[in-house]
Amino acid sequence: MLLNWDGYSPAYIGHHAPHNGRVSERATVKRLIDEAARRHLRPLGLRQRGRSRLWFDDRGWSLITVEFQPGRGLGTCLNVAATWLWYDHGGVWTLDEGGRVWWRDDGQFTTEPDLGPPGQQWAQFTREHIFATEMDTVVGVAARCVRQFREPLSFREFRAYDGARRSAVTGRG
Repeated sequence: MLLNWDGYSPAYIGHHAPHNGRVSERATVKRLIDEAARRHLRPLGLRQRGRSRLWFDDRGWSLITVEFQPGRGLGTCLNVAATWLWYDHGGVWTLDEGGRVWWRDDGQFTTEPDLGPPGQQWAQFTREHIFATEMDTVVGVAARCVRQFREPLSFREFRAYDGARRSAVTGRG
């Protein structure tokens, strides 16, 4: 069975669609997420997976994913993670760094809510212009996470891996 972006089959939506405009609101949420992601993530070289809420950056040695995860309500959570492709994952797709991201309106964010600034993890759709503004903040946070995974963290990880690999190959520690 084919599922659409929020996990419901087209037949289910067509048959069970509420008459209060909920389907049209879901389309508006998707459109606003896509517009913000195109503004913030596309210039960084990320690509959208089909028409989904998943954006990715395949750099050959790492894969960075940005997911605007839907929930039961109208809105989204943000997940940003990196998979280091030099590790043998045994054919299983893993997320080596990152995960759910909590953010604040000032653009601060954390992946560990107990250790960072208090924030939110759900952008709720209420009105189009409010959600559009919030998505600019959320996708801006996603772009900052992508930059962090690309630069200092990834180089530290690679240097640590490369050093361990060289030690194992040469027998020198």
